[in-house]
Amino acid sequence: MIMSKVLIAYGTRFGSTEEISQEIVRILEKERIDSQLLDLQKTKLKEWLPLEGIGGVLVGSSIKIMK
Repeated sequence: MIMSKVLIAYGTRFGSTEEISQEIVRILEKERIDSQLLDLQKTKLKEWLPLEGIGGVLVGSSIKIMK
């Protein structure tokens, strides 16, 4: 299956999830898969790009010990 674009939406507390998301983008680019990062804490819903043409979505979040 060929995906036109992958959206990687993430939320981070201390920056680790952002770093991992950026590494995923680098890996996808090596495989010639177009990707877009979206920081859910900084980007308001009305600022999101349209989801048309998005072939996949990855969602990442930080975790808290014991939660």
